[in-house]
Amino acid sequence: MSIISDIKIQVRLDGTGQPGISVLFQTDKGKSEVFVSVSSSEPISALSLSTLESSIQYAKNAVIPHLIGIDTSDQIQFDAYLREIDGTHNLSKITSEIARALSYANAHAAAIEYENELYRHLGGVYAGDIPLPFLHLSGSETSPYQPVLVPTHTTSIKDLIPAISMIYQKKSSTENGISSTEEMFERVHQICQDVLERFEITLQPGLICKSSYTEEKQYHLNDMVYTSDEYIQYLIEFVQAHDIIYLESPLDGKDIEGYASLTSEIGDKTLIANQTWKTASDAPTQDASIHMHDVLASTNSMAISPSIGTVTDIYEMNKRAQKHGVETIIGDSVIYADPTCAHIGCACGCIGIQIGQNGQGIETLNELIWIEESL
Repeated sequence: MSIISDIKIQVRLDGTGQPGISVLFQTDKGKSEVFVSVSSSEPISALSLSTLESSIQYAKNAVIPHLIGIDTSDQIQFDAYLREIDGTHNLSKITSEIARALSYANAHAAAIEYENELYRHLGGVYAGDIPLPFLHLSGSETSPYQPVLVPTHTTSIKDLIPAISMIYQKKSSTENGISSTEEMFERVHQICQDVLERFEITLQPGLICKSSYTEEKQYHLNDMVYTSDEYIQYLIEFVQAHDIIYLESPLDGKDIEGYASLTSEIGDKTLIANQTWKTASDAPTQDASIHMHDVLASTNSMAISPSIGTVTDIYEMNKRAQKHGVETIIGDSVIYADPTCAHIGCACGCIGIQIGQNGQGIETLNELIWIEESL
């Protein structure tokens, strides 16, 4: 047994100055400390920081006292207890960020007790497949797309280090002086070509979409308005023209028929990921009429946001998607993966892991390399 004797929680900064949540568990077996970013892609406001501090104070007063004396060895029971204490379907009192940080710390503490690495503790003997890093690039403010680079042929994560270093040193090449989406993807393809020639590593472009969907079931993209069928045809032509291997949130999450049509047309060569839900329940909170079974049946991949909650939530969502033949990617365009997600992704057999151009992204890559070397 590994009994929690003390928990400390506070606001801390990551390597880029973004605030997040630090949690330290003290047990009779040792200490486990984790850090969870609140948001990976947008600067946090003073109001948001005040809300974060209020949430941490709530956790200190109303949550942590209930966790002292608990055995860390049963992760499912620990995560269920967090939801019981919170009492809401979406962890709105504790907040998903704090719940995730507490859940992470518990998982690390349990792994220490069993003298296991976290990925092995969570995944058992079946853990071992390293998710490929999906490398986010900064897009143009005038483009509705954010580019992603996906390695398709590589022997190891460690082999990618020189290429990733070069890519991130050239990151401004996808930002500056761009007048169109076409020009942005010309530069993305040039990066792929440079990496292939220099390192013999094959990368393919992916993209994250930012179109808007109206109540009239129309898609707005820049100054253009499309019906669902017209927009799907536009996406098909764009994907084929640019050899896109990964397409995240191309359609509104409620457009199940659209996803099914798009997957039928190009799903044999392209991973098409529906938007990530914020809950692992059958009826996502965004629209109770849309059931997860329908979502999974309409596409071939899913980007699973760590913000859905606890380790158990993330793990079960991965396994549920995979049971339906859907590939999983951990992280999304708002909440990138963190070092603990590297272990969860390995334990779950995720095909990919979202890596942002920030300090946490580098830490996650380093964690992947460490896991790979320990296998």
